[in-house]
Amino acid sequence: MVYTIKLENVNKKSIDVGVKAANLGELINNRFPVPPGFIVTKEAFEKFLKVNKIESKVRDLISDIDFDNLQSLREVTGQIESLIMGTEMPEFIRKDIKEEYEELSVGKEAREVGGVALDMIKAGRGQEFVAVRSSPNIENPAVTSFAGQTESFLNVRGTEQLFDAIKKCWASFFSINAMFYRRVKGDNTQGINVIVQKMVNADKAGVIFTANPANIDTSKFVIESSFGLGESVTSGLITPDSYVIDKDTGNILEKKISKKLWLKTRDALSGKTVKERVSTSKMDAEVLDGDSIKKLCELARNVESYYNGQPQDIEWCEERNRIFLVQTRPITTQRVNDIDQQTVTPDDKKVLFSGLSVSPGVSRGKARIVLDLNDFSKVEHGDIVVTKSASSDMTLLMKRAAAVVSDEGGYASSVIAREFGVPCITGTGTATSDLNDEQEIIVDALNGNVYQETSSEPDAGIIPREGITQNNIEKMPGLYENVTGTEIKINLSFPNVDSDIAKQADGVGLLKAEHMLTESRRHPFLLAISDPNQLIETIFNSVGKVAKIFYPKHVWYRTLNLRTDELRQLEGGGEEPVEANPLIGWHGIRRSLDQPEIFNCELQAMKRLYQEGLNNIAMILPFISSVNELRRAKALIDFPFKLGIMIDSPAAALKIEDFCKEEIDFVSIGLKSLIQLVLGIDSDNTKTSSLYSELDPAVTGLIEHIVKVCRQYNVETSVYSESINSQIIETFIKLGVGSISIESDMLEEAKSITARTERKLLLDNLRNR
Repeated sequence: MVYTIKLENVNKKSIDVGVKAANLGELINNRFPVPPGFIVTKEAFEKFLKVNKIESKVRDLISDIDFDNLQSLREVTGQIESLIMGTEMPEFIRKDIKEEYEELSVGKEAREVGGVALDMIKAGRGQEFVAVRSSPNIENPAVTSFAGQTESFLNVRGTEQLFDAIKKCWASFFSINAMFYRRVKGDNTQGINVIVQKMVNADKAGVIFTANPANIDTSKFVIESSFGLGESVTSGLITPDSYVIDKDTGNILEKKISKKLWLKTRDALSGKTVKERVSTSKMDAEVLDGDSIKKLCELARNVESYYNGQPQDIEWCEERNRIFLVQTRPITTQRVNDIDQQTVTPDDKKVLFSGLSVSPGVSRGKARIVLDLNDFSKVEHGDIVVTKSASSDMTLLMKRAAAVVSDEGGYASSVIAREFGVPCITGTGTATSDLNDEQEIIVDALNGNVYQETSSEPDAGIIPREGITQNNIEKMPGLYENVTGTEIKINLSFPNVDSDIAKQADGVGLLKAEHMLTESRRHPFLLAISDPNQLIETIFNSVGKVAKIFYPKHVWYRTLNLRTDELRQLEGGGEEPVEANPLIGWHGIRRSLDQPEIFNCELQAMKRLYQEGLNNIAMILPFISSVNELRRAKALIDFPFKLGIMIDSPAAALKIEDFCKEEIDFVSIGLKSLIQLVLGIDSDNTKTSSLYSELDPAVTGLIEHIVKVCRQYNVETSVYSESINSQIIETFIKLGVGSISIESDMLEEAKSITARTERKLLLDNLRNR
C-alpha cells in the first residue's frame, strides 16, 4: 500500500489523490512554478484508523450527529478530533513521511549520499519549512470546491510538528463546517489526502481568476492581492487590492486599492505564522506593479489552456520577485441566470453603504450581526447575515441566509456564498458597526449596495446652549462627533508614531518592549549581562521618544514578555528551554524575577526618563498571577513610579482585590490572552478560533468583577484589544472600563463608535427616566 507519493508523480487524472494534489502535479509536470512536495495518501489515513481500531468509533460518533443541533455538532466533532489527535501515527507511516520530508529538506542527491556526509548536510541546511494542506477526494469538482472546509498549516518545521499537522488535517475532515458541507453536498467526498510542500515565505500573495467569479465573464481576469501570505486574502482577514483586466488587451479595466490593516507572515523569532498589523506606510500602498500583473495574467492564461478553457481559481504567491502557484481549481459559481434578479429603485431607498458584489442576487430581510459561533443560533431562515468576513466559517448559515454582508474580504474569501447561490457583498468596512440586529435592509449584490428598507432618519441639528437633553441628543453636530467619556488609547510596538495620532489619542495604553529589546537580533538577556548600558540606552531612547510625543498623556510601558520559543530564534537563544506550551510558560514577570538583569535595565531606563521630567510614563507587569510576584517587583523599584499589572489570566482576575490592596495604580486587561485562558482555546488554531468571543459571559463576568473591585480601591481600568466593533465597545462601556486601548489605525473608527455608543446609552437612560 502506498502512503506517500511525490507531487511530480501525479497529474490531473490522478483522482485518488484529490483534485488539489492532482492539479499541482499537473502544473509541475508542465513546468509551471510550483513548490515541490509530496502527498500523504488517503490510504495512510485509512490505515491509521484501522491499525488503531478507531474506524468504527469515528463511524459511530458520526451516526449520532443531529445536524440541526449546533451543540450536537460541536460535541461530536470535538470528540472525533480528540480521538484522532490522541492516537499515535503508526511507525511505518511515520517512516515514509520522514523520508520524503528529509529529501524535501536536503535534496534527493544529498539524501542518497547517506552516512556522516548526509548528517553534515542536514546540520548545515536544517529542516525545511513546509505548508501542510488537505486534499479531499471530490466527486464533482466543477460544482463542489470544498474550499476552506478543512485546515491548512503553514510554516511547519520539524518531523514531530509535521506529524502533528498531518493529524490535524485528518481531524479537520470531521470539523463542524466539513461535516455540514458534506451532508448538504450529498457526502460526495471519498477520503482525504494531505499535501506537504516547501513553504514560500511570501512577500505578497493572492488569487487570480481566469473569469469574473461573480458572473463567469470569461473575457476578463480578476486579481486579488495583499502583503504577506495568501491566507489573509482567502480567509477574508482583509479586503485585498483588486484588478479587473481585459484578457485580449491586457489593459486594467478596474482597480481598487484597499486599506489593508493585517497580514499573515512568518515570525522572525518563533518561525510560526502570525497575524501582524501592516505598517502605516504600506496600508494604502498598491501591492502589485505592472510587471507582476503581466506575469500573473500570462501564467493564468497558460493554466486555463491546460484545462481546456475551463475557468480557473488560482492561488499565487511572490517571494523576492519570483511568482509561485500553490493551487488551481475550477471556479464554482451558481450562475446569475439561476438567481432571481429582483430590482431595487434607488430613488426611494437610502443607500447605507456599498461594497464589492462577489455573489450576485438581491434579497430583503432582517440583519443579524454574527461575530462568532455563539451568534449562529439567532439566525433564522431568510435573515441577512452581517459579519466580519464571508469566509468558509459561515458554511453552517448558507442554507438559512438570504444574503451575506461583510466588513472585509473579496472574491477569494466568498467562494462558499457563490457555491450556495447566496447574494453576497464584501469589503463594506463598517457593516457590523453600522447595522443593528433586526434592522430591515435590502442587499443589492448586483450593484454592490445595501439599502435601508425605510428611509425615515432624524436630521442632524445644533446642540443648544442649555446642553444635552432628550430632545437634542440625537442631533449632535460633527463638532462633537468623536468626543468620548471613555478614553481611547493606542497600542504601539515601535517608537515611531505620527504626531496627528498622538494628538487624537488619549495616551498609549500598551507600549510593547519586545521589538525595542530585540532590535539588535541578540538575546536581550545576553545583552543585559555583556553590555547593560547599551540596552538601557536603547530603552531610554525608544520609550523617551514616545513619552515626549504624547506628553503629558500617559504612556504605559509593558516589560519584556517574549516566550521561550520566540527567544530561541535570536542570536544566543540556543540555550532556551523547550516548553510544551510556551503560551503558559516562562515569560512575563516570571522571567523578569528569575532573570532580573533585563528587568533592572528596564527600571534604570525608566528612572532616567523620570529624572528628565517625563513623569507620564508608567510600567505594566505582564503575566502576573500572585501578589508575591508584585511585591518582589516593587522591591526592585527605588524611585516614585506609577505601576500597573496586566490581567491576562484568570488567576490575576480572581485575585484582583489582593492586588488592589498592594496599592497598584492601574490594571490593563489583556483581552486576547484572558479569553484564551478563560475559554481554554487557541485563537490562532482554526479548529478552536470560532469559539473565541469577547462577549462570552465567562469573559464579561470576569471583566465586570475586575472593574467593580478596582472602583472600590480607586484603581484605573483599561482594556487592551486588537479588534473592536459596536457590540464590544458598548459592552465595555456598560461594564464601566475607564479606557480602551486599540491599534493606532483603528483610532478614528474606535472614537466614532464610542461616541455613538455613549450618545445611544445616554439617550436610552434619558428615555427610561
